[in-house]
Amino acid sequence: MKKEIYKNQALYSQVLRYAPLSAMPNPRDPKNSIREPRRGFRLLPNGDVELAFFAPNAKTVEVVGNPATMGFDRCPMKKDDEGYFTATISGIKPGFHYHHYLVDGVRAINPMVPIGYGSFTPINFIEVADDECDFYMLKDVPHGEIRMEIYPSSVTGRTRACYVYTPPGYGKDGNRKYPVLYVQHGVGENETGWVWQGKMHHIMDNLIAEGGCEEMLVVANTGYAFTEDGKDDYLPGEFDRVLIEDCIPFIESKYSVRSDRKGRAIAGLSMGSVQAARTAVLQ
Repeated sequence: MKKEIYKNQALYSQVLRYAPLSAMPNPRDPKNSIREPRRGFRLLPNGDVELAFFAPNAKTVEVVGNPATMGFDRCPMKKDDEGYFTATISGIKPGFHYHHYLVDGVRAINPMVPIGYGSFTPINFIEVADDECDFYMLKDVPHGEIRMEIYPSSVTGRTRACYVYTPPGYGKDGNRKYPVLYVQHGVGENETGWVWQGKMHHIMDNLIAEGGCEEMLVVANTGYAFTEDGKDDYLPGEFDRVLIEDCIPFIESKYSVRSDRKGRAIAGLSMGSVQAARTAVLQ
């Protein structure tokens, strides 16, 4: 691979770990040093993917992938003397891949492989780098912030969460009003996916640094608008009302953003694209 893109930190980070997945903190060391164990996930320079699962008491471990994108359904992993089950897989297409593990036939999460929320459950994923696509990688550019906001919903009667990206330098000019992009996730995912799977903060940082887009806020909202009575449909549900009546007023009350029609935009992935289109058309 070119530019050693396969080593980029963005490929090996996840919400549950403060250290890179290629390293393990040593709690017995008073200096809290970092040692290099066997990796759970590693991209190799030739494009192969190395996966490892530590299960010293297990008899079998298999990694289960999508044949259409990962090139296999079930791949047996080979156990070594240290209790690691490993597999090196060739031909996985560049891009994003959910997958899971079967430990003695029982589905399990691999704690040393990135974890996100997808298919309505915590799930492992990997990102296979593409030499021609580095727009979502971590680069040495000014970085914005990701903030988690909690707000009440008058529509669902529940408290909801959203993630807000603010560009570098946000807040330094108290008079400046920023446009806002509201982004919606795909079915089975939630608002966390735009950070941990979608890497929206890296994308925005890089685009702004290269002059590829205007400085703006990005709000990743959960697309499920379930109500207390259970009479709802997750596809549109009452999402458009939640966004318009609850989320947008909350964002505009707390952040320095534009409130005119041309200062707002909405986009989405899969289910989120349907919600975005319906919301834009209806409003």
